[in-house]
Amino acid sequence: MDFKKYIPSIFAMLLVIAVFVPIALSSGCARAKDCPIVVSQTDGVVVTRLQPSYNLIPVGDEVILTAEVQNKGNAVAENVEAYVWSKPGFQLDPLNANFPLGTLNPPRLDICSAGDAQVMTWRLKAGCDPRESVLAIAVEYDYTSVGWASIFMVSDNEAERTAGKFKEKGENHPSAGPIQVFLEPLQNEPVIISTDANSQKTFNVRAKFKDLGKGTAGDNGEGSVRNILVTTSGPCKFTTDNIGYRAPDGAVVLNKANNNSIVLTVKKQEAFEILEVEYSGDVSTFTKDFCTINVNADYHYRELESVREKMGITGTTSQVDKCLNP
Repeated sequence: MDFKKYIPSIFAMLLVIAVFVPIALSSGCARAKDCPIVVSQTDGVVVTRLQPSYNLIPVGDEVILTAEVQNKGNAVAENVEAYVWSKPGFQLDPLNANFPLGTLNPPRLDICSAGDAQVMTWRLKAGCDPRESVLAIAVEYDYTSVGWASIFMVSDNEAERTAGKFKEKGENHPSAGPIQVFLEPLQNEPVIISTDANSQKTFNVRAKFKDLGKGTAGDNGEGSVRNILVTTSGPCKFTTDNIGYRAPDGAVVLNKANNNSIVLTVKKQEAFEILEVEYSGDVSTFTKDFCTINVNADYHYRELESVREKMGITGTTSQVDKCLNP
């Protein structure tokens, strides 16, 4: 077979590959880099639009209330529901008051995709009594915030040998979402573990809980978080001293089946708990390692949004009479 006649075609194909493949790859990288989507670290599902923008409604007239909600956080929102929260002076069919929206997925930066959004409308009828009114809706959903922290531990012998100088450092990644959980050791890092067999091998970690969103947590908006599961990995575990402990702002319960987990229930907009952690490895061979603490917070969240201006129901005496006696 004469391959010479194929050489120009092969050369042309290689040239196409050499030119267009790098362009395609660089184009994909550019799209990822230039993606305008922003993932919120403090929000989950938010109300992005609420209309009408006008504020004077004649007595007896109808007004269409339109809202758009979107997941702008970094986790899936489940059991999402929107409903009219405040409507003084307006009538609304109770059968159409609630909009179950199901699941709303978060933004995806890898494909530059915004979070799921839904639009809903309510038909409201103004009453026959001229008055001011505040129209507002509520959005409720179930959400999960996940974070972690790694704490650098060294033996007292290793700390003495290196004069306390180490390249390694712990990391802290607070959970994102309306409820933030921040973990930090109360001692300066590295945490020094004594190699003396008779000494304690414990240190304290503070877990701080804060509501960063615009709403409130809890099934009824009372500020409570269902459960915050904090677990450890690496040569460390929570001590058993916290079994049955009750704090003013919630409960700290150690899972008796597994010393590596603690469940925290918080009932404040901002609170903290002190967790005692102990080194669980062999101190005779220990030099340095990391204790990783993971947090997984599941909670229900509610956010309110009102029409920008107060709604006014207006009408003359004759209009009110006609409204009352159609």
